[in-house]
Amino acid sequence: MDWPTGVELVCPADAIARAAEHAGAALIVVGLPRHGLLDRAVHAETTLSIMHTVALPVLGVTSGASGEPRRALVAM
Repeated sequence: MDWPTGVELVCPADAIARAAEHAGAALIVVGLPRHGLLDRAVHAETTLSIMHTVALPVLGVTSGASGEPRRALVAM
């Protein structure tokens, strides 16, 4: 596949929201990094920011995800 690429110097959540709108997306899937307690306290949560920015459902997946999911939680 030929995946489009680009570089923007903006908030990641805003860039993802714009890309989803431009693509006509019906769902945004976001990888969830493994954060420690200090990381969560100090760094902004991109996934939460995306959820607050867009009117689309957002699905977060961890790096260990493989195969068909047994359970799913989608926030709208």
